[in-house]
Amino acid sequence: MNESNILPVSQAIFQSSKVLDELENLRIYDASVAIGTQMVPFEGDLSLPADILQRMDRYPIRKAVCFHHAAIENHPNLGNRLLMEQLSGEKRLLPQWVILPDSTREFPDPEDLAVLLKQNGVRSVRMAPRTHSYPLTPWCCGTLLELLERYGIPIFISVAEIEWNDLAMVLTAFPELKIVLTDTGYRIGRKVYPLLYQFENLFMEFSDYVIHWGLEDLCERFGPERFVYGSGLGRWDPGTPLTILALADISTEAKRLIAGENLCRLLGLEE
Repeated sequence: MNESNILPVSQAIFQSSKVLDELENLRIYDASVAIGTQMVPFEGDLSLPADILQRMDRYPIRKAVCFHHAAIENHPNLGNRLLMEQLSGEKRLLPQWVILPDSTREFPDPEDLAVLLKQNGVRSVRMAPRTHSYPLTPWCCGTLLELLERYGIPIFISVAEIEWNDLAMVLTAFPELKIVLTDTGYRIGRKVYPLLYQFENLFMEFSDYVIHWGLEDLCERFGPERFVYGSGLGRWDPGTPLTILALADISTEAKRLIAGENLCRLLGLEE
């Protein structure tokens, strides 16, 4: 990758001794990585697992949860198959399947899906209701959501994919279901804060939650247990969210939780 494509704030990882010192104390697990070529690629895309691992090695990222672009942009069946083929034998990249409700019979029914997830070592799933043209509601996805709640399998959903009323409805109907919002951006506060107050199993990944004192305010209001580090690697560089985490005015213990311990707990991983 052309080094000129790395944002200046990302380069602070290498230039600031304070950032490096803070990161040395953390065990970092990335909650949001994509592999594969996008339908509209741009210069600097990291499409292959080897590219992702090389970039992870530049930063102190131990492991990462990965989905495949084709599972979003083409079809989950194709993308999930490509994901498993490309991650075969790779222990640092943890597979995350994109899933669909099974009403059209183009995807396994929930009980069969649970078996497949276990067989393939998949500990989390991702849903893209807007892209895949279905509502994230109990009447459409209820059987699937009930199974994920029962087995403790967390769902990752990009903010761009959700309707906020639908999300509130699902959190109400399935109070033990763990949902992680990704690609959160900096404009969601007035919508996500009420939900974070009301639903303890709603979590946030903050790869592009770039807001002054934003992480500090989230931790003060809701506790650091509700947030996970993610980079958007494969599309973005890890430097910005790592710098935000390293320089945040929160305790070292809070940083450890956000850097990896919370994600390990959600996935049932040993640290």
